[in-house]
Parts: sequence; structure tokens; C-alpha cells
Amino acid sequence: MQVLKAAENFQNKYRNLNLQKKIGESDIEFEKFVKKWASSPDILEQIVLDYRKLGIVGEEFNILLSYLTMTSRKMDNPLALLLQSSSASGKSTIQEKTITLCLESEVINLSALTPKALFYREGSIKNKLICIEEVAGLGNSFECDALYPIRGLISQKVLRIESTIVCPDGKLRTMINEKHGPTAIMLTNVKGRIDAETKSRFIVSNLTETESQTRDIIESQKNNFSMAGLEKDKVKKQIIKKHHIFQKLLNPVKVVNPYASHLSFSAKKVEFRREISKYLQIIATIAFLRQYGKEIEIYRDKGGKEIKFISVDLNDIKKGNELYAYIAHSITQTAQGFVPNSRDR
Repeated sequence: MQVLKAAENFQNKYRNLNLQKKIGESDIEFEKFVKKWASSPDILEQIVLDYRKLGIVGEEFNILLSYLTMTSRKMDNPLALLLQSSSASGKSTIQEKTITLCLESEVINLSALTPKALFYREGSIKNKLICIEEVAGLGNSFECDALYPIRGLISQKVLRIESTIVCPDGKLRTMINEKHGPTAIMLTNVKGRIDAETKSRFIVSNLTETESQTRDIIESQKNNFSMAGLEKDKVKKQIIKKHHIFQKLLNPVKVVNPYASHLSFSAKKVEFRREISKYLQIIATIAFLRQYGKEIEIYRDKGGKEIKFISVDLNDIKKGNELYAYIAHSITQTAQGFVPNSRDR
């Protein structure tokens, strides 16, 4: 075990030195470096390592779910993620690190939200990531708070409100205001503080609250105040720059899953009609993230229009199954759970 840990530390140190060297080169050279990194077969593992360098301990699956949700804002059917746990467990920290890895212009980061704020927000919310620190910041009423437009944005990808205005001639008229998605959503929540109707639209994942996880976090926090903490600060800036370039480089290609008809899913409950979409979209987002390691294919529709797409492969499905199994386990902690019975052939 010690030998493996030493080897991993050496590998991480080599990668950090390589990244520092590339940072000093021109933007063109650094972009080439990022493209090569993006084509790595183990890019998902690399992303987890980058979160480690940013200070996140453990939580591999929640790291990947967070990063995939952020990345999915570029897709037609983005993910919506709800990280829940007890207070002080670190859910806001994962959200915070995810925000730093996204382009600032493509994140709407809020502490609270009033019921009609999104309807009248200036600027577009299309292909953006909306992050709200706590569900409590959306209000407490099921029918009247800001959860209602959030649910609508996830399901319908558009917000539409009709309101009455007073015209210059003094007459009252109605006006329809629209805000178009698609938009990725990421919320954090203390367990038990959200209604079932809203929760059913989200991928719900619990954080680890074991004693060993707490011990590891304490050790990491102590390390931040040591000389090693100063070295980490240098690496953090480099990691953020790398991910900002990577996010810019991602092309809005379509994703086709040639194995979709071979994947089975439980039909015992009505709510599984929504769960199957989440499961398939997780797999599609993994493929989208790995696009630089895939061949860009072209489909021509009946009108002759070319549509670029990439295909899901078995590695995408394998990782998607791992992530969804973790999600299913999170569900079983509070209710009867389920796991997709997938055939990877």
C-alpha cells in the first residue's frame, strides 16, 4: 500500500511540474496541451485528481456528478443535481470548486432566489449553470416559492409568465415574458428539506458522513496551513486555467447511444419514467465530456443538412452504471431504492 501511495504521489508531482511548464508557454501551446489532456482515456480520473488538488477529500462520485452537471449546460438536455447531507459535511465546498472550474460568464451563482427573479433576469440563461447554495434560499412554500420555476425550467426548458402592465395611455395590458433554456441546475440541501415533486426532477446524491471521511478532511485542512499549502495555491491557479480552456474547447456535438435499446431499466414504479432519462443523460454527458477521444461522425438528414455527432461507447456506459449505482444507493438510504439492470453488450 505504501509503495502504491508513493507511486501515486510521484505521478501527481510529475503532472504538476508538467502543467507548470505548460503554463509558462504561449496560449496556443497551452491549448494544444489541454486538447491532448482532453483526449486522455482516463480524463474522468484526471478530473477527480484535479478536485483533490483543489482540496476536496474523497467523494469521487459526487465530484464527477458535479463536473458532469456543469459540463452538461452545453447540451440540449442538461443535468440537474441536488447534493444533500447534514450541515458542515462539505456539499457547498464541492459546489464552490465546480463553479471555479466553469467559465465565469456561464455561471449564475446565487445564495437565494425570489419566485419571479428568473422570469425577469437580464441576459440569457441558455446554456448556463445555475447554482444555488441551499434549497432554503428558495423559500419554504411548495406552491409559491422559487422552486416552481426551477421545476419548470428543468422539465420544459423555458420559463413563461404573463403579467399586467400599465401603458402610457393609462390602460392595463398583459405582457408575456419568456426565458429560454436549456439550463443546468445545481443545488445543495440539508436532508429532508425539499418536497418530493421537486426532488423527482433532480439527480439526488448524498455525501459521505463517516468518521473516516471526517478524519481525512481534518488532516487535509491541517495540511492547508503548512508549507505544502503554499505549493497547492500555485497549482490551483493552473488547474483552473486548464479547465476554463477545456470548457471553451468543448464543441456542441450531438450524442448518439447505439447501445440504448440494450439497456434495461426497472418499470415497477411510475417515477422510473423520469429516472431512465437521468440515467441515459449521465451516460450521454460522459461521452460528451470525452469527445476529444472520439471520432466526430456526420449524419445527413432528408434535407441534406449535416449533423455532427459522437457515439457512446462501452466505457461511457460502464462509468455511467457506476455513477447511477451510487445515486441509487443514496436513494436507498431514505427510501426503497433501485439500480438499473444494464447489459453492456
